[in-house]
Amino acid sequence: MIQSDTEQSDILIADDTPENLHILMQILTEQGYQVRPVLNGELAFQVAQKSLPDLILLDILMPGTDGYEVCRRLKAGERTRDIPIIFISALDETGDKVRAFELGGVDYITKPFQEEEVLARVRTHLSLRKMQMQLQTQNQRLQQEIHERKQTELALRESEEKLGTIMNAAADAIILLDDQGKVIYSNPASEKIFGYNVEELKGKEMHSLLIPAELHESYRKLSEEFQRTGQIPPSGNTTELKAVRKNGTVFPVEVSVSALKMNDKWHVAGIVRDITGKKRMQEEVIRARKLESLGILAGGIAHDFNNLLSAILGYINLAEMDMEPDSRGPGFLKKAEAASLKAKDLTSQLITFSMGGTPVKKAGSLVDIVRETTKVVLSGSDVKCEFSIQPDLRRVEFDEVQIRQALRNLIINASESMPGCGSLVVIAENTEIGSGTGLPLLEGNYVKIIIRDQGVGISEENLTRIFDPYFSTGDRGTQKGMGLGLTITWSVIRKHEGHITVESEAGSGTVFTIYLPSYEKETEEKKEQEHEKKPGEEPAAHRGKILVMDDEEMIRDIASHMLDMIGYDTELACDGAEAIELYKRAADSEKPFDAVILDLTIKKGIGGVETVRSLTKTDPHVRAIVSSGYSNDPVITDFRKYAFAGALAKPYTIEDLTDALSLVFSV
Repeated sequence: MIQSDTEQSDILIADDTPENLHILMQILTEQGYQVRPVLNGELAFQVAQKSLPDLILLDILMPGTDGYEVCRRLKAGERTRDIPIIFISALDETGDKVRAFELGGVDYITKPFQEEEVLARVRTHLSLRKMQMQLQTQNQRLQQEIHERKQTELALRESEEKLGTIMNAAADAIILLDDQGKVIYSNPASEKIFGYNVEELKGKEMHSLLIPAELHESYRKLSEEFQRTGQIPPSGNTTELKAVRKNGTVFPVEVSVSALKMNDKWHVAGIVRDITGKKRMQEEVIRARKLESLGILAGGIAHDFNNLLSAILGYINLAEMDMEPDSRGPGFLKKAEAASLKAKDLTSQLITFSMGGTPVKKAGSLVDIVRETTKVVLSGSDVKCEFSIQPDLRRVEFDEVQIRQALRNLIINASESMPGCGSLVVIAENTEIGSGTGLPLLEGNYVKIIIRDQGVGISEENLTRIFDPYFSTGDRGTQKGMGLGLTITWSVIRKHEGHITVESEAGSGTVFTIYLPSYEKETEEKKEQEHEKKPGEEPAAHRGKILVMDDEEMIRDIASHMLDMIGYDTELACDGAEAIELYKRAADSEKPFDAVILDLTIKKGIGGVETVRSLTKTDPHVRAIVSSGYSNDPVITDFRKYAFAGALAKPYTIEDLTDALSLVFSV
């Protein structure tokens, strides 16, 4: 329970890592707090039930009962629901923070701990709760002792002294209004939030700071009603409003007000919290949800499109091999194949949005990627580019296709902001992220890429929306795009565990800064034999029996023709159940299957992952290749983890099919 000012505040800490408990205990006990440490969530719940603490520091990720569940159970209990809970976690994702606040947490501290931050947040929330309890207690006391003026005045004076200490330490603005609705007291935090000093605030009517002008008349009527009855609808609730600083800046706030009677007159105590940061967090969540919706749509389109391209490319390959070399047909088919492969690149852009997909990363240098991408985009334009690339630029683990796409979008954006001509500066350098940078990144070494243009700039109003899907400050159309370029870039950098910032003013150009974590691991040499083909060389002939499972008839048909062309016997299945039956039947015969090609996703039936699990029970040595139009699906990028021996991303050519089978048979 809440202690008096002369007693220690009781703080319960729950964290499954002893080192973290030790650090927090040392920080808090040195300040005179009484600390109770526990190592798991269930014990934290039991200890809090037995003896109510003043404050709980609660780790999110704990075995068994995690921090979210402990918070939910405490908030459901009548005795424990008002205990302030500060979540602690190494997680810095917006979604984790939002969930913490939705469950009833009052604050969120990110590991590794900063002593000043921990103490500031603990002091603030202990002070706020003490203030809340003092206000309630004082209000009851005033109601009970109102018949004795002398006692009431003494109690009020004592209360003012105690509350003054608490209010001065609070991070939120605390304002007391008289019975006419004018400010008679404001704490130091009010100066920071509103920009007025204490004397300037005194005598101001609160609605001039908080209530929109169109609601002033309604406020006046409510004020008159309050003076008569002391009722504030809705009294005690938190309301979200817009506030205005002294310099004219409008910002969002949460306001909580309560009525109290002093000297036979009704007064209002209000707490005002600046929620600008909270709003930004909500916008980040909304942006992430929009991207998730786009990812679902884009992934589905890419999958179906890749199935169609598989058939187109397959039949083109077969037609090439069936034509006379000296006719014009092979040349035309080569052009058709090149166009189809460009369409394949198009689907990779859609895959970028797929929230289930992950980048196919390889460690390497970004130097050539940055130079080549910039030069290709600016070729043919009058925009000049100046490079400043650190010679010993650290290596980064990245997906080359995605990073090229992200850089391309930024360079296009910069070029279009400088119609006619201009100068672009591209900088790539090593940097180190420490504590107190304000960036949502873990501490460590990073590569920083800066793209600075001399364009028209971006207004403050548009700057907060620049990464939103479908938002564009320019024209739209087949050449200008549909406002997805910067959203794709934001998504790519986020999936690479990095961060992107933008700084701009209208008429003063724009600076985009990308942070990507450097790759610190030792390079692992992989010795794999590559099958090189000479131009025009026919695929090598093979012998064996292959089972192909796919729910698309045209995919089954083209795979059968391709396999027949390179010397394999083929059987076809439309779903996992049929494939399992055919494989078992062949295993009992004289001609078992040498390999199986399984479609990852089956619309109506058992898919590739479940099928290969069943097949490995029948034959632990089954040679299975997973195939999918979701080229960035984790099963494709990390197929061995799912018991596959190889992967074949759609659309594929006859050469891709041959290589995949050769790799599987060589293992």
